[in-house]
Amino acid sequence: MAKTFGIHEVELLPGVTTEEFENFANSEYNPFFTSEKVPFGIQSRIVKGDKGERNNQYAVVMEFPSVELRNEIAGTPPQESPFDTEKSKEFFSAIEEIYNKFYELCKTTYTDYYEI
Repeated sequence: MAKTFGIHEVELLPGVTTEEFENFANSEYNPFFTSEKVPFGIQSRIVKGDKGERNNQYAVVMEFPSVELRNEIAGTPPQESPFDTEKSKEFFSAIEEIYNKFYELCKTTYTDYYEI
């Protein structure tokens, strides 16, 4: 059961300032996703590049305790889940409000990785 990491590259939507996004990240998103409010030990953080190709750009790093849990919540690659499992429903219900706020500010592309 290898840990799985979702790396989501973030692009701010037109009109969203870096200050607005960073305020949301620091005051709402990061505290929420590192709290006990998120089921199954899943954690997530918004991070900002400070060196390299994505310097001064944002990403979300999600950590799932296992590939199996990620698959149960978000589907088995390459398919996405219809979000109809009990764990999926519980997870997305718990994060719905913060998830909606997040996507009012940005869009993402992602790749998931697992420990080898």
